[in-house]
Amino acid sequence: SSSILRPRGLRGPPGPALNIGAIQTQSAFMVRLGDSNTSSERIIHFRQVVYNEQNHYSSQTGRFTCVIPGVYQFSFLCSSPAAATNVELKQNNRLVQRSVNIYRGGHHLSTGDAVLWLKTGDQMWLEAANGTMGLSPKSFFSGHLVFAVNTNTSSPA
Repeated sequence: SSSILRPRGLRGPPGPALNIGAIQTQSAFMVRLGDSNTSSERIIHFRQVVYNEQNHYSSQTGRFTCVIPGVYQFSFLCSSPAAATNVELKQNNRLVQRSVNIYRGGHHLSTGDAVLWLKTGDQMWLEAANGTMGLSPKSFFSGHLVFAVNTNTSSPA
């Protein structure tokens, strides 16, 4: 078998530019309740930080504050061996979602997930009627920026 050399073809169009130095806008957090003091305050303060590199979530206030306008996804799971806990995801004092409550393996699970458009300064948090009373330390709350939105445009429909 001999190899046959053929003439080189025409050069194709340039590919997309790759900007090695580009910086992706970032906003993400994941927090657990941890071994914090139980509180009857409705806003749940998650004190064990798993990830909060941009510091957009405050363990002091229990609130995430939007710095980068865009579309965000938030998830939570609160577990209690004692009784079902109704958890509410709030945005600027407005109810976004009530938890779905499931009883499994001797634990009451309150869970939820939402995708929302946020403006700079918007705040997100979780509330429970009994605060952190009876919640498992493994209960968590997380959120991240899915994509940034140009502030000169109105919210997506």
